[in-house]
Amino acid sequence: MIHLTEEMILAVRDREPVADEVLAHIDECSACARALEDARSRAEAVEQALAALTVPLRMEGRAETPEVHGRSDVAAGAGAQVVPIEPGHSDGPAGTGARVVPIEPGHRDAGPATRARRSVWSARWLGRAAVLVLIAAGALSALPGPFNGWIPRTFSGGSPLATPISPAPEPPGQVGGRMEVVNGPVLVHLENVVPGTVIDVRRVAGRAVGVLAATGSEFSYGSGEVRAAVVAGPVTVELPDGVVPATLIVNGATYLVVDAVGMEVTGPTSVRSGESLVTFEVPN
Repeated sequence: MIHLTEEMILAVRDREPVADEVLAHIDECSACARALEDARSRAEAVEQALAALTVPLRMEGRAETPEVHGRSDVAAGAGAQVVPIEPGHSDGPAGTGARVVPIEPGHRDAGPATRARRSVWSARWLGRAAVLVLIAAGALSALPGPFNGWIPRTFSGGSPLATPISPAPEPPGQVGGRMEVVNGPVLVHLENVVPGTVIDVRRVAGRAVGVLAATGSEFSYGSGEVRAAVVAGPVTVELPDGVVPATLIVNGATYLVVDAVGMEVTGPTSVRSGESLVTFEVPN
């Protein structure tokens, strides 16, 4: 089965006109349905983060600053304070029992209201900074291509991925090839694999997907897809780091699905060898 490209997945997510065959494929293919749900989740996270920035900061601060006779409370007390004195010693405008005494600039108390506003502003700026970080991460993860694998997200199942290695040279007695891919999904089909064949899956650096098998095996390459008619084992499958999702199908059965958060192993595993991501042995 050929999976939908990332562009098709995003088109379905954004409700753009697509062929009926595309929608039918999503209904039948669990891998593409999972990719569509993942794209919708990323878009929803970005939308929620953007909604938190709809209220301007200046409008919030203005609404909470009281006015006193056309001036703020801070400005009203900038140069003087009222102190009590003994009765009978003042006829000033401040009233009986009080006199106006000038104070030096910079020695007044801003007051509890001003201190509270400063605390609120500090909390708001920290919150805005956190939201901006979330928006940047969500926007990158919503883009097609390798960005999906570079943005860490909440782990939702499967196993963590191993560190990528360099592609190995072809061992004696094995043939095959490698194909450069731009973005996911990547699909590897192994056909006519006899029972007992060992399949070694590796995660390699770069953007090339490759399959190596015994001499006499036949290979075909398409858009993000490699097919191999295997005559004998062992078989080596190289999946590129940062290009997801990647799926391995053996004799029509899904053995492995790798996405941005980990991998899901559904095939019959064997003892892992060397730097392998996972090793399978085809059952009888």
